[in-house]
Amino acid sequence: MKTKLAFFLLVVILFSFTSYSQTWNFNDRISLFIEAKSQQPIVIINDSLFYKNGKRFQLKTTQFPGKISEYLALNIGKKTFLAHSGCGPVLEFRNDSIVRVDNSYVHNSQFGNTSFVYNNQIHYFGGYGLFTYKNIITRYDFKNGEWNQEQTYGEEFPEARCCEVFSFRKNDHLYIFGGVANDPKNIREVNDVKPIVWDLDLKTMTWRKMGTYNTALITSQYDGVQIKNKLYLFHQILLEVDLEQNIVKKYDYSNHIVPKAMLAKNDSIYGVFENNKRKLYFSKKAIEDIKGKYLGSEPFILPYGGIPIEKYGVLGVLVLCVSAVLIFFFIRKSKKNTSTKITFNRKTNEFEFRQKRITSFEENEKKVLHFLLEHPNEYVSLNTLNELFENSKQTETVTAIIKRRELTVNSLIAKVAMITDIPESDLLLERKNAEDKRLKDVLLLPDLLEEI
Repeated sequence: MKTKLAFFLLVVILFSFTSYSQTWNFNDRISLFIEAKSQQPIVIINDSLFYKNGKRFQLKTTQFPGKISEYLALNIGKKTFLAHSGCGPVLEFRNDSIVRVDNSYVHNSQFGNTSFVYNNQIHYFGGYGLFTYKNIITRYDFKNGEWNQEQTYGEEFPEARCCEVFSFRKNDHLYIFGGVANDPKNIREVNDVKPIVWDLDLKTMTWRKMGTYNTALITSQYDGVQIKNKLYLFHQILLEVDLEQNIVKKYDYSNHIVPKAMLAKNDSIYGVFENNKRKLYFSKKAIEDIKGKYLGSEPFILPYGGIPIEKYGVLGVLVLCVSAVLIFFFIRKSKKNTSTKITFNRKTNEFEFRQKRITSFEENEKKVLHFLLEHPNEYVSLNTLNELFENSKQTETVTAIIKRRELTVNSLIAKVAMITDIPESDLLLERKNAEDKRLKDVLLLPDLLEEI
């Protein structure tokens, strides 16, 4: 999230900036950053087409590892640097050219990191690589052109994580929350980390746990960008997070303006937006022009186990808790113990439960369900599902495919458990592979699917 302030991969149909307009293909790779010296937007398409402020220019480069789209842009003073997303090589963008300035190598150890600049130095927090998730902080030393790990302190430390991490800088403090990591008891499982907001005092490099944030409101589906002292999160609605006031304000989008990818400069956002005709275009917009109807507010960090005590009061919290327990046991007792299955209706091409259409399944989840219908009650290796999540039009790493698969399977099991009232532990059975005992086979949704 993170690294989306520096570059992003997206679907682009229409791109326009001032007098410039261009149409690109479905899977074009687009890098976007603000050049520190000129304060103009730089757009790089597929590592081969280069635009400054909407005008095409010829980029001069020296030899460097990988592709430009693999680098994160960070501005220090009047200079713009591009640091490898996995940690290692550092380039400088100067005078419409790219020059390598480091003495390092491609680490491949901090993909999906949270990058930030402090005291005119580039830092990375977390990330994934070499089969491990990280909670370390590394710093690039401009003097010797190498990376070093920073010593951090605190009574507690944030979980290792990568990707989908929200970050917020204010003065000498870095605030982070969100992200994913694997389950140490099952390394193939990728889960969200605990919903805790962490504060890193950059002067002392000391971590402090601030509390549990509002996961009912803020999910990993949001994209975020910091404007001054507020964090703006974009998804179904616009969220304005004010950490000082511990409040999240909710807004609809003005005229259906929905940013798909962006970076911030002053009070404005440069990025790709979607209009009410579902067209995508590049533009500069003030955050106030994006805000629509005010939808209310909620606390950001929630005390007392995530219940907003400011809203209900202490007595209200107790009443809510007791009521929730009573309602839970009443529902469990009143529900009938039926063997109703989830059915796929071939006529309507829809999944149903108790003769009602299920609308919550996403496309990737439906792919898994159709696979299970074709292989009823069969134990399979999880790797056999990888083909369902491969993108034939774009080269992806095995890690990315596995992550998408695991997130989909976990989400599917959670939804089915909620729909059928069957415990999640009964929806995923495991056994050792008959040929190789080191491997594990799984049976998803046993005796639960049928076609009609």
